[in-house]
Amino acid sequence: MLYDDVLNHIGEFGLYQKLILFLTSLCILLSSMNVVSQVFLAGNVDHWCDTVEWKNCDCSLDENYTVSVCDELKKNLSIPLNDLGEFLQCSKYVFPPKYEEQCPDFFNLEVFNLTRYESCDGHWVYDRSLYKTSITSDFNLVCERQSLPNMAQSVYFAGILVGVISFGTICDKFGRRFGLFSATVATGIFGSLVAVSPEFWMYTIFRFFLGACAHSANCGAFLIVTELVGSSKRGLAGLVTNVVFAIGVALVAVIAYFIRKWRLLQFIITFPGFLSLVLLPVIPESPRWLYSKMKNRKAVRIIKRAAQINGVKLSETFLEEFDSKVELSQTQRDGKLSPLELFRLSRIRQRSLILLYTWFTVSLVYYGLVLSTESLGVNIYLGFLISGSVEILGYTFSVLLLDWIGPKITIGGVLLLAGIACFLAVILRKGYIFIICL
Repeated sequence: MLYDDVLNHIGEFGLYQKLILFLTSLCILLSSMNVVSQVFLAGNVDHWCDTVEWKNCDCSLDENYTVSVCDELKKNLSIPLNDLGEFLQCSKYVFPPKYEEQCPDFFNLEVFNLTRYESCDGHWVYDRSLYKTSITSDFNLVCERQSLPNMAQSVYFAGILVGVISFGTICDKFGRRFGLFSATVATGIFGSLVAVSPEFWMYTIFRFFLGACAHSANCGAFLIVTELVGSSKRGLAGLVTNVVFAIGVALVAVIAYFIRKWRLLQFIITFPGFLSLVLLPVIPESPRWLYSKMKNRKAVRIIKRAAQINGVKLSETFLEEFDSKVELSQTQRDGKLSPLELFRLSRIRQRSLILLYTWFTVSLVYYGLVLSTESLGVNIYLGFLISGSVEILGYTFSVLLLDWIGPKITIGGVLLLAGIACFLAVILRKGYIFIICL
């Protein structure tokens, strides 16, 4: 509690802490935009087999029609329909041998009696009305390869798992500031490599490392902010970081609306990683970590700086008394604690398991819903914008509930409401904006 006493004296959430929160917000935006960007990078686009057999047949010349009308006529002749009258996406008609050597009569389709189908043989035409380019169209992730984008997103989350485990060790050994700085720079590097990936397997590998670094940057920003804020304001600081994350979710939808090419979009959402090179040198090390490593002089300098910006005068007597208490506490330290301490005592173990299960459930449902917005039958850009906006309102409302009825009833109540909302989202018809709000 010694360090918290100092924070109470210099200001638990003063101007200094707010400035640090603002600077670290770029790292949080970097994480949130990258974790949901796959929805727009791998946008689901309509597609059908390419009529490569008739690449030399140009009905626009013979019949004086536009190229687009000619392409539509070729599509009508070569692509079969399903029971709903929609063009099949992975099959085309099999024409008689050498038929492609002759340009067909595109305006008399009834003379053809075609019933046999064949696969597209690696050649597709993509609808470019919603996405100019995407990894789906660039890497032909359709038909038998349509599950690969989901696999790439799973690999991204595997990177998050590896990143947060290794990042904790780095932050404990080398400091919060070093961990945040290295993770943010690495995010910019791997994000750029994702944007220039010539093959899907390279895209997937770089996304793995991007996930590890981007989410670690988010964790680093959260650590620095919460360790600089007093105990009574720590919940508020955590709320603000979550609000910034939600802003990133909404912001990526706005950017993607104007940038319909996936490589350029990836570069833009990666840019904050390089911008942070200018801002991160201003961000201090966590005094709490410095005290844990017995680097007391560096910690005192940061505390004095924080007090100065917050408009608080620290007396030499106060600092001397605090230093003596810290040194006494450091000499009486029993040793390092491990995460296993959370499971050593029965009561703490029970609470830890409940919280871990709750966190797992919330993450599973949250990312499952956010990454499935496109399947709800609404405009993907509007849906994401509404989703991020509603999330901001949810965070604000949760703080009011925590102060009003406490954490236990709040957590149980919102989980129950979330379950009901998920159930309603399943039974309601697609295409309603109300589903996004649920």
